[in-house]
Amino acid sequence: NMQNKRIRNVIDPYWGSDVATKQYVDRCISELHAKYTMNRYNMEGNRLRHVADPVEHDEAVTSGFLAVRLNTIMSILDGHKNYLEELEKEINKHHRTRLGFD
Repeated sequence: NMQNKRIRNVIDPYWGSDVATKQYVDRCISELHAKYTMNRYNMEGNRLRHVADPVEHDEAVTSGFLAVRLNTIMSILDGHKNYLEELEKEINKHHRTRLGFD
């Protein structure tokens, strides 16, 4: 459960720092997924409005930029997967012990 966890190396514009809440990452993934879904039949070389491409400095973005952004987010999440799974196990163990199951 990553709710309210902060993830390094993902910039959250609302916080203006190099860490991001899980809600921000979810929002990014949802937005990218929506863009891909709307353009899945003819995306190659298309430019999508309302998504800023820092390389082009405008409000349109290529499908390539979206792919890189999505892969970056997913790799960061994958990097935290083991840590978060272990953390969840410890929390569950603690709760079970307090409830007298172990």
